Amino acid sequence: MIKLPKISLSQLVVLLVISRMFAMFTYKPTDYNLSAVAAGIAVALSVVINILVFLPSLAVLKRFDGRNVSDSAYIALGSGGKIFSFLSLAVCLFLAIECLTQFEVFMTSTIYMTASPLFFIIPMVLAAVYISRLGVESVARLASFVFGGLIFTVLAILIAVSPEINTVWVEGASGSDLPAFFRFLLENISSTTEIIPFMILASNTKGDLKRGAVSFCIIIGVLFQLISFLTFAVLGNYRETVMFPFYTVAAMAESTLTERFNSAYTALWVFMAVIRLCLYLLAAAKSVRRFYVFKNDTVPLLICGAVVLFFSIFTTQKITYVNIMYYFLMTGIPIILLALVFPISILAVRKSKERRKDK
Repeated sequence: MIKLPKISLSQLVVLLVISRMFAMFTYKPTDYNLSAVAAGIAVALSVVINILVFLPSLAVLKRFDGRNVSDSAYIALGSGGKIFSFLSLAVCLFLAIECLTQFEVFMTSTIYMTASPLFFIIPMVLAAVYISRLGVESVARLASFVFGGLIFTVLAILIAVSPEINTVWVEGASGSDLPAFFRFLLENISSTTEIIPFMILASNTKGDLKRGAVSFCIIIGVLFQLISFLTFAVLGNYRETVMFPFYTVAAMAESTLTERFNSAYTALWVFMAVIRLCLYLLAAAKSVRRFYVFKNDTVPLLICGAVVLFFSIFTTQKITYVNIMYYFLMTGIPIILLALVFPISILAVRKSKERRKDK
């Protein structure tokens, strides 16, 4: 049964951070031809813009007394609220498929290169559906343990590779970086899709949601800066030749506790993938229930899991499908529609109705 009790604000923030870090662990600066300083400035600026993107949704949550944006859409827009539910369902399923596909690409290209994609996809979906069935509170508790492991591992990697850090590789920004700078900035904002489950699960969270949104944006900004710095300062030009630069940094980190940190990186990657998948499955299942009242709340999760599994098997067959998914996400369409257009429309309609009542 999908239990959705109230979780704490810190639990929600940790859930969102773990989900976002899954994408950050595959960050490859050479895709943007950016210097380290330019990348750092872009990340800092994206934190500010991401906070601004959260504002319309936060205004809706405040105006409608803590109801989630989906509930608010039905109250303000009537049957038009179904459009929001349908789009949020489609986007959450898309992001779950994208997560599973990205996980499979990493595992089959770096860890187990001869394994079948089904070896990773099927167990991952089954695990995510089972954990999600236990409820968002259980997922949040798991995320808290993973977050502790994430902070410890990243700091341990930083300490272990500190002798390899060469600040010469941290180049200054230049005018030639400008086109890549704006592309990286826009893609960083577009890929922060955690605002969508935030909008849907907000009504199940205790605490100041505005503070939670700001905390989330700042935390991912700090962690991204650290990962970016290590990628540039440790690998130098070698980062251009590897597929997953931060994984390579982890592989270079040796300590008395473990021969190399790439095993810890891989374990974190798996857990973060599960949590990200659970987050979007829970949000998708909650949207499904807008269209039909199920006697058993597990059924929406099973439906969403089956859809994700089917399309993930399809998308992993060709890298072309993976690229199409990536470029669609980077257009920013999901963020623009769900995080900006709908919340602003809800507020505008609400204000218009209040004015008519006053007359």
